[in-house]
Amino acid sequence: MSPAVARDSADGLKCRLYQKTDLPGLLRLWESHSDWGSLTEEAWNSWYRDTPYGDSIIAVTSTEDGEVVGQLIFIPSRVRVLGKEIPALRMSAPIFAGPLRSGSLKRTGSVETLHPVLRMYLTGVREAISRGIGIVYSFPTYRWIPVWRSWNARGELVGRAFDKKFPCLAVPITEEKKNGRRTHGMSVSIVEDVNEQHVALWLRACRETPVVCAVERTVGWLNYNRGDALIVEARRDDGTLSGYAVVRRNGLLADFYAGSPSEIFPVLESITEWLVESRAAGTINFKSFKIMDTPELGDAGRRLGGVRVSFEFAFVGVALSAHVPDVAVDAASWYLTPGD
Repeated sequence: MSPAVARDSADGLKCRLYQKTDLPGLLRLWESHSDWGSLTEEAWNSWYRDTPYGDSIIAVTSTEDGEVVGQLIFIPSRVRVLGKEIPALRMSAPIFAGPLRSGSLKRTGSVETLHPVLRMYLTGVREAISRGIGIVYSFPTYRWIPVWRSWNARGELVGRAFDKKFPCLAVPITEEKKNGRRTHGMSVSIVEDVNEQHVALWLRACRETPVVCAVERTVGWLNYNRGDALIVEARRDDGTLSGYAVVRRNGLLADFYAGSPSEIFPVLESITEWLVESRAAGTINFKSFKIMDTPELGDAGRRLGGVRVSFEFAFVGVALSAHVPDVAVDAASWYLTPGD
């Protein structure tokens, strides 16, 4: 393992890699300083230790007496770039207690005097490099974009960085949209278990779109990444699988792909009609279907009546290896959904 970033004598905080003895403190941090509520040890291990690609890299900040006051987690994944897989990490779950919420995130100085959040990032990235990781990416709040860019301008991100913001479209899920028929001759149903058919559909989408850069979908990853969301598929009348989607309980389209570009709108419209029927039946309660306004999905979302709302999605990343193709550091080259 790489050494921890040195303690800052000014703030008395130490940024380092996770140790098993940190878990009780991390669970308390999660409960007291996140908006996600409490977390059990079993759920923690399921989310961050027992992932499809092994253990996460976890950076923590602790006080002089050992209290954990910050965490930043790097979940292992794989990114497809020009048809080849690159080991990657999804940076997520930043939680900060009081000592880390003060002071400028953009402050400069030696490594020892950088803000603890940046020092946790550096701790995780140094470990990532030692493991041969090629790309780190994240979907932070869009308010982090200026901070990310300031770190990049100072050369703090240890690689070729990229970022992009995307608008959010909200498609109303109302009775007015209910027409009692299947517009495109597709049936939509809930998926209980993801299988190789869904992966084969993803591979077809990669060929037909074509997908240049994207988080790779496997059976293990799709099952791991679903959470407690609704997983649905769209099939034509002859049984051919045409689309796959993950819809969170708040109406967010977290993952989506169709077999070809020409199938994107029919699949999305069929899913929207299914959601309208589900709302009428009382099985869902959100009022709008939220879609990330990407080049692939934005036009379809607008055709469905989607309008932009004040929320924005942010995507950031950094290529840690010189072997990562340049196209991967162009955020516009990525096929993205907010659950990636």
